[in-house]
Amino acid sequence: MAYSFLKIFSFLILVISISYRIFAPHFNIQNSNGETHQSFILENIFPIEDFRTLQNYAKNIEFELTIKVDSTIEDNYGSSDLDKYGKCPHNIQHPNVNKTRCIIPARIDVAKHYFMTGGHYAKKEYLDTMASRILIFQSFLHQRKNEIVLPEIKKLFENKIYKSNALKICEGRPILDPIQVSFLLNIPGQEVAMHKDVPWFFGMDRFNLPSWLLIVMEQSGLYEKDRIPQIQGVSYLHDWKDYEEAKGGFYFYPNGPAGKKVTVSAKANQALILDGSKVPHATETFRPNKKIQTKLDKNEQYLLKHQDNSWNMYLKKNLTKIANYPNEDIRISFVWRQRCFRDEEEKETYHKKVNATLLDPKIIIDNLIQNLLSLGKIKQKPESEIDTIITLLKYYVEYPYPDSIFPYNYCVAVEKFLPSYIKSLSDVFCS
Repeated sequence: MAYSFLKIFSFLILVISISYRIFAPHFNIQNSNGETHQSFILENIFPIEDFRTLQNYAKNIEFELTIKVDSTIEDNYGSSDLDKYGKCPHNIQHPNVNKTRCIIPARIDVAKHYFMTGGHYAKKEYLDTMASRILIFQSFLHQRKNEIVLPEIKKLFENKIYKSNALKICEGRPILDPIQVSFLLNIPGQEVAMHKDVPWFFGMDRFNLPSWLLIVMEQSGLYEKDRIPQIQGVSYLHDWKDYEEAKGGFYFYPNGPAGKKVTVSAKANQALILDGSKVPHATETFRPNKKIQTKLDKNEQYLLKHQDNSWNMYLKKNLTKIANYPNEDIRISFVWRQRCFRDEEEKETYHKKVNATLLDPKIIIDNLIQNLLSLGKIKQKPESEIDTIITLLKYYVEYPYPDSIFPYNYCVAVEKFLPSYIKSLSDVFCS
């Protein structure tokens, strides 16, 4: 008995020490900019008939799992060959879609922070469970083309109250240019990881640069003159009303990562509006008291359909039904984004440059590294592309840590860095 206790105690000391050594250097958030970003809430964002129309639209969509997206461009920075075992040589890489190369995930900034901290509640879980929590189901109505296919969202964008509040978020720029409209579904146990939305710059966006690099550019402040303010709107189309028990609320940091957290419940037909590219945000775990019914494998494809007044999940490859969820176990979000321009001429100027990259990625990366050298943050240039990416994320990208005495997911450290016989001891702590 004493020997078993000693083993467990020793194990805890070991994993905490290793976690601290791996993660602690990054736990140094400073709110030096004194930033403040506006947001506003609109109740009954849609007339009830429009709310029902959108809700029914969602119920008639076949939702697919949002599998990791490498990038909308072919990006080779930080890439390498697979090793002889078919694995990637560095832990911030993963195989591309065809499993022919190792690449940097488009949102490595989000994945790194989420798995390191354990997300909402600072969970202590292995990678597969954590991944299941953020593999959400999504359906895009439009992404790149400047068109709106639903009259209900068109009416919202033309609403005077909405437009007057949007003007505050847009830094006084009155011309709103739709970027994206989408439905998102969460099942119990899921959440949206802490992140900022991918920013847009004149001639530089996620169609010609990696998303992680755009995030670094925005947080560096070096490309502010080319940045385009944007609006993110989030509303909810579910009917359940036990918001306190269900959780799944949207939380954000309007005063920066070191500021106070603000949480807004996932109340049906309520909308929160902010610039998600400037404000760190995430969601609470939806129905946290329920276990994940089915662990989702990032290498599989899944479908979620509304049938016979409930939701069924299928494996896409053979349409095998693997789970069923009552309506109250589905969190339905309706999300839209718009770019903000001073006038129609500026908007036209942007669209003419959509297919023209103003700067080569390597020039941007060199500018960012030179800035760190001039500030004395680093003493020399990183030796490799991988080291360069790690350095840029470390010094430029800051996300808030969970409210926890120990905001590190030591289970990831155990799984990634310790031998398997030690990992077996951790199973009782990493459920």
